[in-house]
Amino acid sequence: MSLAGTTPRRHERRRPRVRPDHVDPDDVLRQTPGWAIEEIDGELLLFRALDSQMLHCNPTASMLFELCDGERSVGDIVATLSAAYPDQATAIPAQVRNTLQLLVTAGALSDGATPSEAGTDPAAS
Repeated sequence: MSLAGTTPRRHERRRPRVRPDHVDPDDVLRQTPGWAIEEIDGELLLFRALDSQMLHCNPTASMLFELCDGERSVGDIVATLSAAYPDQATAIPAQVRNTLQLLVTAGALSDGATPSEAGTDPAAS
């Protein structure tokens, strides 16, 4: 078989497991590089220095951002919070999913898989 005249195929990028329009209990999220929690004038802000994007966070959103370490699933986070706050256990799943969805949509959280696990080839970028 001759390879003359052929172009090497780039690795196709697979879409992340996390859909931009829906967060599932099995999703594992991580903080997108470049985002950090900053306290400015007594307010918690998620800040990305690259483009000066800021998101105002309440303490719960800040805590959820910190819990997204690429190891815990959304279901694990819900279970941890439900155990810590049993009187709010019925409301926690929807509140966690909604908040995490906002952070995913804003780009502050992304799929917990590393580029090689997600099927991406950094050399193809």
